[in-house]
Amino acid sequence: MSGSVFAPFGAAIGLAVAGLALLPFSASAETVAKTVQRNKMAALVPIFAYDRETCEVYPVSNVTITTKPSHGTTGIVTHSMPLGKSAGTCAGTKANMQWLLYQPARNFTGSDQLSISWTLPPNMDANQHHQIEYTFVITVK
Repeated sequence: MSGSVFAPFGAAIGLAVAGLALLPFSASAETVAKTVQRNKMAALVPIFAYDRETCEVYPVSNVTITTKPSHGTTGIVTHSMPLGKSAGTCAGTKANMQWLLYQPARNFTGSDQLSISWTLPPNMDANQHHQIEYTFVITVK
């Protein structure tokens, strides 16, 4: 499907990027810089997939924290919410998203890092599974 996207970023947490077009190969890796507040849990990224043409939302699988942070904890929770304005004509479509959360260690300030991976569903692009990995370089202030 040419209109299929995976959406690792959502307007729900105030980020500008709503989705990225699928890549023509089976793996993708990105590094993202984030700043979070000391002693506060932060939602780093919602993980989900949707079709831009039909607005159908698809589940992702194999969501795994591949590298744990050295100076905090992380977890994945499921939360349902509507897609934001940046989803265009799909804005308002309700989606079950798996959210990556990060909690810095008490009173920690400085740099931390973690990685997460997941697999897009086969119906997103000609029955091919796409493995996605993101590394977060986190600044705790």
